[in-house]
Amino acid sequence: MKIIEFSLSSLVILALTVSCKIVSLTNSKASDKINGHIQGRAGNKSLVTEFQQIGRVPEGLEPISKVKLSFVEGMHGWLADNRKLWLTQNGGVSWTLIFTSAAKDSLLGCQLVNPDEGWLHTTTGFYKTENAGNNWAKVILPDTDATDSFFDLKFFPDGKHGFISGHTVDKEFLDEPLTNNLSSPDGKHGVKPLFYATENAGKSWRRMGVEDADYDSITEIFILDNSRAWAIAIRGLLSYDLSLWKYVEFDLPTCEQTIDPLTLPYGNLADQLGPTSLSFAGKTHGWIAFKNGQLAKSEDSGKSWCVIPHSVTGWPKFYQATSGQRVHFVDSQSGWWWVEYALYHTKDGGKIWSLVNDSVDAISFVGADQMLILSEGQLFKGNARRH
Repeated sequence: MKIIEFSLSSLVILALTVSCKIVSLTNSKASDKINGHIQGRAGNKSLVTEFQQIGRVPEGLEPISKVKLSFVEGMHGWLADNRKLWLTQNGGVSWTLIFTSAAKDSLLGCQLVNPDEGWLHTTTGFYKTENAGNNWAKVILPDTDATDSFFDLKFFPDGKHGFISGHTVDKEFLDEPLTNNLSSPDGKHGVKPLFYATENAGKSWRRMGVEDADYDSITEIFILDNSRAWAIAIRGLLSYDLSLWKYVEFDLPTCEQTIDPLTLPYGNLADQLGPTSLSFAGKTHGWIAFKNGQLAKSEDSGKSWCVIPHSVTGWPKFYQATSGQRVHFVDSQSGWWWVEYALYHTKDGGKIWSLVNDSVDAISFVGADQMLILSEGQLFKGNARRH
């Protein structure tokens, strides 16, 4: 596995772009924007026919911003832009403003745990509400250091167990010349992976490391169920099991050996690692999306992976290498892939993808069957098990 190297300045940028599970990144095709939303080439025809329009975005939403959605129980949800957070209790028919950040603060992520409890991640820290946003308490993490940086916060479905991820930096490394790496040339100092964990809904937190950790930074966490989690790092992937985070070592052969991985449209995946999204359906089937437009799958709970071969047709269009993706499978065959503001669907486990709509600002999955889509200022609800 090739090591991907980033400078400390890249990590600062990364901290400002990683947000909660459901995220929409600012589109680079600014000329396509109308009133802050993408003017899609396909319009909303497919969403109108397949999904029910249930609400609209709140008034005051920044026209060009990262949009974050987090819903529970269908009708209860949060929507956030860069500075404000709104609550709906009727599926987006009406919204109530419940949080506004300070002038120099930005909202990076959010997670609604139940209709009353939820978490916010801002550039200045983490906040929790236990009464639907009427009051907020700032989280105080023990044993923090001035060199700590945090990129993500995720809770298990039980609402009690959760993680905060990021990295800490050796003070000696800060005094060395800035290099395009996570460690010093002699390998003695650098950026180290970092987690905080809670088992009591955030009442207390403990600092924890990573087994056999090299210099690295943990950028995003993916919760699978009440006992399993995975995380994306600069240098690869980690899995959580039995109270321990550890790196996942894997090769990436092509799933069908009749196709040479060197001839794939976006190059040899083993030489261009850049995981950006992960999804599991059940205990065994998993998928990883990569920045270079590749998709890998596992059928043995992540013990081994292979790259799904594809042609240009029947595959999402990648206008540039991007981390602005989300992949989500509801079973071993039916899945969704959001990339470059376009939403695609597969019904054969990821071999062939069809465009559903190319004006999707954000998506959210609630339970096993329901999904919410934000498109051109409207909120749609539909069945995630589309076949």
